[in-house]
Amino acid sequence: MLSIILQAAPWCPPLHLGGRRIILQRPRLSPPRGRCPSTQQPGSVPPSRTGLLSYRRGCSSRYRRDHEGLPLSSRLLLFAHGAGAGSAHPWMRRWAEGLGALGTVECFDYPYIARGSRRPDPLPKLVDAHAAALAKAVAAHAPEEVVLVGKSMGSRVGCHLACQSPVDKVVCFGYPLRTPSGKLRDQVLRALTTPVLFIQGARDALCPLELLDGVRKDMQAENELLVVAAGDHSLSVASSELKRRNLMQSDVDAEILARVTAFVTRR
Repeated sequence: MLSIILQAAPWCPPLHLGGRRIILQRPRLSPPRGRCPSTQQPGSVPPSRTGLLSYRRGCSSRYRRDHEGLPLSSRLLLFAHGAGAGSAHPWMRRWAEGLGALGTVECFDYPYIARGSRRPDPLPKLVDAHAAALAKAVAAHAPEEVVLVGKSMGSRVGCHLACQSPVDKVVCFGYPLRTPSGKLRDQVLRALTTPVLFIQGARDALCPLELLDGVRKDMQAENELLVVAAGDHSLSVASSELKRRNLMQSDVDAEILARVTAFVTRR
């Protein structure tokens, strides 16, 4: 079995994603002297082997490494699906399995999926359903830390919920910043105060990176961006590009998961 060695929190056990064993090593616990890691500007971070670029904005003591680590049972990750498919979709199942290394993962379906409809409910109903799923999961697990994770629409609804409910962090897999008609969904991001990680494909038409960068500059919340080079809205890289780089999609996914791990486990 091929092992991929990545940096992560010191307490994380080995995990598996895409048939590969990922060994999580202890990261450097402090940034270079005189430089805050959260002030890196676009272009200042060299790309990794898989072509992922990462940027941060804002710097706070809450992002210090948790040297002791939080027990897995004490962290809840509520995982919301996108508009086109529910929690049973293979993409959701695969990432739910990977995220399980970070805590208890709870997935749920918005009511329109349960009704067998392909048309999402209005935003207020989606937020109410998300809030109900959060309340149920918190009651069941009594976590010390809550992270809202969402794909596309689920990440947008999660941001709305984070504006009205006390959660610790938000992770957005492909935030849909722009509607197909071109309208921006940026107001909730500007109102958000919860730390957020954006994971965006470089060729995602629903979130042009130059537009997201402009919004991030005006956000109140501490925020980070991981760019998946040649990635689409679902963070998938074209097979021709993978072949050119001598990579597999699981290599890209593993590096994404490592970055999510670093973000979620920082205190």
